[in-house]
Amino acid sequence: YLLSWIDKPEYTGSRQWDDFIFWLQQLLMLLEDYFSFDISVQDVDLDKPLSEDYYRDSFAEDRPRIFGFHPHGMYPCSVIWAPLSTKFRKVFGKLKIYTMTDAFTHVVPAMREFCQYTGGREVSKQVVSEMLNSKKTIMLVPGGQGEIMLHTRENLDAKIISLCAKHKGFVRMALKHNAELVPTFNFGELQAIENIYLPKMQNLGRALFGFPLPFLPVGIWGFLPIPRKVNMRWVIGKPIQPRTQIPGKPTEDEV
Repeated sequence: YLLSWIDKPEYTGSRQWDDFIFWLQQLLMLLEDYFSFDISVQDVDLDKPLSEDYYRDSFAEDRPRIFGFHPHGMYPCSVIWAPLSTKFRKVFGKLKIYTMTDAFTHVVPAMREFCQYTGGREVSKQVVSEMLNSKKTIMLVPGGQGEIMLHTRENLDAKIISLCAKHKGFVRMALKHNAELVPTFNFGELQAIENIYLPKMQNLGRALFGFPLPFLPVGIWGFLPIPRKVNMRWVIGKPIQPRTQIPGKPTEDEV
């Protein structure tokens, strides 16, 4: 197991396991049914949904692209499994998406294997830049861990979705690499599972360990760490092509 750390798979993707992905795709049909998972593609005008053929016909694989996923919630598991699902492949065809996750997920056993076997990478500036330079399509969660602290029972009961909008690095990277930005929102995942709410301890844990500890997922029956059976729908917007006056050198105003 120690040998799996040598070539830094969180940067290179060397642990991607195609047989595991194929096996996982068979199981995902059960997960899609459990969550009644669906995908909608939407234009800027919310009254005019795009056809499912729009992305499959227009998304070439020879250009860089960033899917910005919202919200983070407790933990956004669907950013890993949804791009492998039959629903996603129906809309996007064979488009390969590489999920970028926090460094913490590439350290914890089991979580590390799941991320890396499916081709995930660490969401660092270096890796994102290399992926976009290689004209890859990536998916990341701009709100990051900051949104875990906003994911509370009070907000869920009030049907409030809180987003952390201060992170703009992904926009800067898109401008620098001339990459399309694809807005992506998941309705339902917030209700599937929640964390205990101990903000002072969790802020301390985040400062010391890079993760808001204690971390205790609560789902069905109010105490098991198994997601509740909720309807889950991804709404994916029309790609945004950011522009800069000087290619590769975005200004703060442009960001």
